[in-house]
Amino acid sequence: MPMTESLQAYVIPVASLLSISYLATLLKQRRNRKQAIMSHRTVQVMLLGLPESGKTVLFAAVYRALAYGGRDQVVLKADDNTAPHVLELTTALEQPGVELPPSNQLGTSVDLDFTFVVKDADGTTRDVCGLSFLDYAGEHANRLLHPGEAEPSKEVLESLDRADVLMGVLDGKRVLEVMKNGKDPKFFPELSELILLLTHAPQKVVHLVITKWDLIAELHTLAEVVERLNRFPPFQQFRDQCGGVLRIIPVSAFGMNGYLSHDVDGKALKAEERGLHWEPFNAATPFAHALRDVLEANVERLRANQEKASAGDYPAFFLSVGALLGMITISFPLLPGGEVQVELRPGQGGGDSPHRTADRERQDLDKVVRYLRRLSDDGVSKNLKHRERP
Repeated sequence: MPMTESLQAYVIPVASLLSISYLATLLKQRRNRKQAIMSHRTVQVMLLGLPESGKTVLFAAVYRALAYGGRDQVVLKADDNTAPHVLELTTALEQPGVELPPSNQLGTSVDLDFTFVVKDADGTTRDVCGLSFLDYAGEHANRLLHPGEAEPSKEVLESLDRADVLMGVLDGKRVLEVMKNGKDPKFFPELSELILLLTHAPQKVVHLVITKWDLIAELHTLAEVVERLNRFPPFQQFRDQCGGVLRIIPVSAFGMNGYLSHDVDGKALKAEERGLHWEPFNAATPFAHALRDVLEANVERLRANQEKASAGDYPAFFLSVGALLGMITISFPLLPGGEVQVELRPGQGGGDSPHRTADRERQDLDKVVRYLRRLSDDGVSKNLKHRERP
């Protein structure tokens, strides 16, 4: 056999093997890329609230409202690192003779991670999707609102950057003062700075949460509070320009039955009467909306982008859960560095899941989404994008 023929007989099989090996590598990289996107099912929520606004107690109230489940067979579970922190808070709020928790100290911040769990009739449980927060001292929010005075902690800045949902927390005690007296020398300047921060943030889902609603509810309705806030020009401008979801939601981590009340100085006190229990009001509503709104707001955003866009411009939670629920399809390129594309499915949510092997995952997600829809529909909130114009 001539040398050239011998060399050709050797080179061709080697080239074929190299091509097959390269293709296998590309397929593995594509599979890993797909798995990384499809496994991210946690909504990152950032609460922006000043000192004494009630952020820390709100986390405890959310856990108290969702941890015990109900007819939907869905419960909220705290992860191993979060559970001791949250249980300490709930114990302080629930047990007689235990002092109420103090505000966070400036040097402390705690990652709070929760998972929605579906429970079957036989007791089997499965983790479905999650909520993640950073509990931090309100002084860091002051630093966000007043750049240059001092830098917020690295954890606060990172949490703000990766958030899918921003919640601006308004102190109900301060809101009540404005409703009673028409003004507060600090409230509106601080509200202006908070709105400015929310305006410049890239998130498309924004909630304004009014805490300590038990102080306000007997005197004013939510519509009256919104009407008063809307007379403040920055609030009105923010309401008009916000391009995504914008809700205002009243909550009372202490509840409305008088078990936990406030003295004349606003300090929280436990009632002495027997038979009263801690029962938070509307605490789950902002967080039920958080997961639901991330899905629905990004569907609308994708529709506005002619129903196809780069997946890198959308929250990881929306990509993973939206695909499993059949709301969107995701195209993963074979070549490294190729752009992942997301496309709205016809009917956005009415079709079959594109992942046939994940039927159980899809059913569990659907159960959690229906549970959250019920919670948000039953809760008290106002969509500030739906407004009757004069």
